[in-house]
Amino acid sequence: MWKAYLKAIKKYVPDAVHILDRFHVMKLLGDAVDKIRCKEARELNEHGIDLLKGLKYVFLQRPENLTASGSR
Repeated sequence: MWKAYLKAIKKYVPDAVHILDRFHVMKLLGDAVDKIRCKEARELNEHGIDLLKGLKYVFLQRPENLTASGSR
């Protein structure tokens, strides 16, 4: 959540409980994984290695849902 939002809640509703829901936690996790994947892919591409191209959704899938080809 935005710092300003959390600050306003703390000021106006000091006894409020901060609850994390699965949707937002998974969104933040997915964004973090994508950011790291992009960084790693960029660094590998600088060395002429094109290993991570096309694997964005493979990283985001559950292992039990992957097939041998890496897709559903």
